Amino acid sequence: MKTRSAVHPIVALSAAAGLTVANCTRAPEPTPSPEETAPLSFDYSVVDPDGDGRLAIGDIDGDGHNDLVLHTWSTDRGKDSDGSVTWYRYPDWTRSIIKDGDHIFGDGIVTVDLDGDGDLDVVTAKGNDNSAQVWWFENPGAPATGVWRESKVAEVETESEVKDLYVADIDHDQRPDVAVRTKHYFALYFQEEPQTWTERKIENREREGMTLADLDEDGDYDAIMNGYWLECPTDPRKDEWMTHVIDEQWFTDVTGGWQDHSVRIAIGDFDVDTLPDVAFSHSEKPGFNVTWYSSDDPKAGPESWRKHEIGVVDYCHTLRAADMDGDGDDDIVAGALKRAETPEIVVFLNSVEGEKWTRFRVAAKSAYKARVGDIDDDRDMDIVTSASWEDPPVMLWRNRLIP
Repeated sequence: MKTRSAVHPIVALSAAAGLTVANCTRAPEPTPSPEETAPLSFDYSVVDPDGDGRLAIGDIDGDGHNDLVLHTWSTDRGKDSDGSVTWYRYPDWTRSIIKDGDHIFGDGIVTVDLDGDGDLDVVTAKGNDNSAQVWWFENPGAPATGVWRESKVAEVETESEVKDLYVADIDHDQRPDVAVRTKHYFALYFQEEPQTWTERKIENREREGMTLADLDEDGDYDAIMNGYWLECPTDPRKDEWMTHVIDEQWFTDVTGGWQDHSVRIAIGDFDVDTLPDVAFSHSEKPGFNVTWYSSDDPKAGPESWRKHEIGVVDYCHTLRAADMDGDGDDDIVAGALKRAETPEIVVFLNSVEGEKWTRFRVAAKSAYKARVGDIDDDRDMDIVTSASWEDPPVMLWRNRLIP
């Protein structure tokens, strides 16, 4: 893999505010337990009847309650300048502007204290299909309704949009760094200061799906992609990120369309052995099982990964690991795109250390990169999503596990 390095000063701007499913036929269902009464109940509400896009969760105004941030594409896939980044204050969901009237496009939005001043900033994507840009917006301070200053981190490439974006201290210098996946690159932006970033760009397989986790438990952040992972080296700025395969299925299923090689990824401890496990879903095709993998030696190749199929969710563009029923193990939240014949949001409830799963339907609705978190301060996990990348509303399901 080829790498390139460069230092990018930032200009601050003012802002207002393995097994291929041939011909896409449905894979045989494995044998999770039949649908049955599950110890879950959700209350449904609409946060914004007109809101659409991808969401992040975080306490934006510093009042101790989680709020929501929404990234809404501009029309014509970013070519027009009518996109927005907004946030909604809990509990009345008052809407405030972070950025309005711009070329908002791509996937990925994160709330994080990027500049170390004690409040949550927003890192997200701009551009279009031929411009993968990463920007961050500085929180003006409580009540976070003032002007959010925007700064450009980088334009990653000009033949893709941003596909995935995460923030973590990758080089252990106490400053958050930015990791980005595009169709062709895995790119790292190491923070020197909030306005200056050092780029490390690595050519990568296509196409979609990335998360960060310490998969080999050596104390640093590895990058998990569609069916493989990149091992964080001793010096992540200069050394080689070695590739380790989990399952070729997720990068060899080729039908010739843009839908190939597209996944969602969730990291959890599904077998309760204290080691991280990896779950994949196909985000752009029907007929694929949500599947999780466990390994005692993740560097030992695909033979070292044990494969566990859970259940089919078509066009599964939402995949999250969280303890939804409060029993101490990680469950899986999965959601279908509006392209599915029968869109649905489901929770796969984990029991018998990942060997038995109960499928619980939350709603017969579509989802897009839904988020899971405690929205209403009752210590259980709620679900929030919009109907699609371009369709409202923004919806909330409050988990009533703890009344």
